[in-house]
Amino acid sequence: MKNWAKGLLATIIAGVAVYWLTTGLKSHDTRVPPTNPTTASVDYPPQPQPRMSPLERDTNRNDSDYGSFETGSPESCSTSCLTDKNCKAMTYNTQTRICYLKNDTPPPTFFQGVVSAVKEHR
Repeated sequence: MKNWAKGLLATIIAGVAVYWLTTGLKSHDTRVPPTNPTTASVDYPPQPQPRMSPLERDTNRNDSDYGSFETGSPESCSTSCLTDKNCKAMTYNTQTRICYLKNDTPPPTFFQGVVSAVKEHR
């Protein structure tokens, strides 16, 4: 091999070695690109989470029933309404232990032995 070819080969090898040493032998660029303001995520305010109103003792919310079942307490009836996306109110009969889920919010009326609550969005 001619001397000039050996020198050229040595220069190429040295250049590759310097490149590898300065880039840390990485095969790709790991730098994070700058954020593009047109594609940046938007932080929306948190949506209000529904909750049940305080239990309304001796209060009936008549009509608008779409489901009923036996359960042990007005609190469990209220929790069932809270977790059901179709439920807007509930009434629990303490004598029969029946929970009535409502798809509307009927006006309250007095009825002894009945407990009601309304789903609120705050």
